[in-house]
Amino acid sequence: MWDRLFSKKKDEDPRKLNPIVQKSPMPSAPSRVSTAKPVPKPAELPPPMKVSSPAKVEEKPPVERETKSRKKPEETKSRRPTDAESFLKRGLTRQAHREHDSAIEDFTKAIELDGNLAKAYAARGVSKEAKGDGDGAKSDYSKSIQIEIMSEINRQMRENPDVEM
Repeated sequence: MWDRLFSKKKDEDPRKLNPIVQKSPMPSAPSRVSTAKPVPKPAELPPPMKVSSPAKVEEKPPVERETKSRKKPEETKSRRPTDAESFLKRGLTRQAHREHDSAIEDFTKAIELDGNLAKAYAARGVSKEAKGDGDGAKSDYSKSIQIEIMSEINRQMRENPDVEM
C-alpha cells in the first residue's frame, strides 16, 4: 500500500490509492443559493420643469442672532485671573512647564492680593531656586513657614479659647 501512495502518478485517481477514499463518493461542485433580492429598475424621472422669466426675489434684512463670537466686549468673560487662588494655580501650571519667570510674576501677584497665602510663597521659592536665586528662595520659604505656623496657632486658639499662651 505504501508503495502505491508514494509512487502515485499525477493522473491517477486518489480514490484508487486510499481504500477509505474508494468508498466515499466523489464530491460534486458546491451549489450556491442566491438570497439577493433583484435590483429594482430605476424610477423614471419627472419631466423637466419649464422655466419662464426669473421671479423677483425680495431681499430681507439680515437677522441679527447672538452668537458667542458676537458678544459685546463688556459681556465677555476675561480669561485673566482676578483672585489670589487663580494666580496661584496659573503660576503652578507655568512652573510645571518650566516657565519660571512667568510663574514668579503670577506668584507675586497672588501674594499682593492675599499676603497670607503660604503656598504662593513656597511655590515662588521653588521657582526662584530653579532660576539660581538661592537667597530669594530662602526668604520665600521662611515667610511660607511663618505663615503656616501662625495659621496653625490661630486655628488652635479658635478651637480651644480657654487655653492661654
